[in-house]
Amino acid sequence: MRSIVIKQKVGTDPNFLVIGAQKCATTWLSRNIGQHPDSFVPTVDEIHFFNRQANYQKGIEWYQSQFVGYSGQKAVGEFTPNYLWTSENHQEITENNHNYDIPKLVKKHYPDIKLIVSLRNPVKRAISSYYHQIRKKRVHPSSSILDVAHQHGIISMGFYDVHLKKWFEYFDRDSFLILILEEDIIQNCETTLKKVYEFIGVDSNFIPTNAGKKVHDRRNDFYTHASYYLPEPVAKALDTILPRKLREADLWKITIPESEIEELKQIYARHNEELSSLIQREIKW
Repeated sequence: MRSIVIKQKVGTDPNFLVIGAQKCATTWLSRNIGQHPDSFVPTVDEIHFFNRQANYQKGIEWYQSQFVGYSGQKAVGEFTPNYLWTSENHQEITENNHNYDIPKLVKKHYPDIKLIVSLRNPVKRAISSYYHQIRKKRVHPSSSILDVAHQHGIISMGFYDVHLKKWFEYFDRDSFLILILEEDIIQNCETTLKKVYEFIGVDSNFIPTNAGKKVHDRRNDFYTHASYYLPEPVAKALDTILPRKLREADLWKITIPESEIEELKQIYARHNEELSSLIQREIKW
């Protein structure tokens, strides 16, 4: 008599996603949502299923397997800040192995999913991204931010209005909780966490540990330089053992001139106005 093998499902499906934006406190959200006893988040910080072609081609069962360890929690979600980014720039798509139509792919698999978006001043986000790309060895430390602005979403990730419009084509506005980092997270983190918990359907009275603590501080310019030229563990070690005076020498300064910051402000001005109208909220950027 043949035995019947029942294939058990490994992992589960998410019912919420934190889709971005990059460098806008998504790690803070992950830490505080992950502490809630009624929520489950994967051990992998960013799964990159819907945005990366190579991962999406692995199939939905591979994605579900990233949630292994789920044990019946009400809220299940993951945090990949590049999901918001709907770039159609061929160079950026190619260099990042990016999918077109990310919102369409999410809608295909999870039409009723809840979506959390965190946004910050796009100029500051672009600058943060610029330093990040240097540390990842993708941009040379001597490069002007404007010279590399078209790479890796340094500029285009901050076109929030463009990206949200594409998401709104597939999901109702009620599917979104949109947060402004400067006002909602920095100034009112406790109230905002209650909103987040309510939105994903868990007890909003839960108080996480160190809710107001900042997760990431920008590393100094010495470390940013060292990260470009050396393996990360070596850069971290040098940043720890070298005298402070040496680490703070002008030699390592990565300066963004005020004129370039003003140009960034001009680039984003129209997009900020459109975003304010789109989400019906005054934005003080």
